[in-house]
Amino acid sequence: ALVEEYLRKDSGDHLVDLRSFVDPSGDEGTLYLAATARNRDGKKHPHQRRIPLATLEAGASTLLSHLVDLQSSKSFDQLHSLVRSITDGIKGLGPLYIYDTALRFGFAKKLVPEMVYLHCGTMKGARKLGLRSTTMTLSKEHLPSGLNRLSSMDTEDFLCRFKNRLHSTNS
Repeated sequence: ALVEEYLRKDSGDHLVDLRSFVDPSGDEGTLYLAATARNRDGKKHPHQRRIPLATLEAGASTLLSHLVDLQSSKSFDQLHSLVRSITDGIKGLGPLYIYDTALRFGFAKKLVPEMVYLHCGTMKGARKLGLRSTTMTLSKEHLPSGLNRLSSMDTEDFLCRFKNRLHSTNS
């Protein structure tokens, strides 16, 4: 029931949001928007609302200095790992920032997650479904069958949005 609700009401919002971070001028602009969590209209994404602008700018500057490396990523996982290692020393940029930045830039490069990435919100949702992981990802085959209709990217979004409504019988 919740998956149907997500598909009916929420899944399209996710794609509209991702498209709003793609800069038509190219990768440099897109990476800057992704890393500063501001879309083309200048609106800051709520996921990063508590991160000071100076911290987001530091992340953007550091990532932009590695643009060629990021552009050469062949998979979302590789891109995510690069974003994580490049921003590792910047205080205040945690797992959700890393995922969101990689997702925004990766979306523009047609690199989407094959695994479900876990951060605070998705971890809560996964635990409510009885899912445990020793890594920060879940493989789609370990998910309840009701979630099979969602992409990995949408499953991450679903687990986060519905984390307070999930129970082990609700998939």
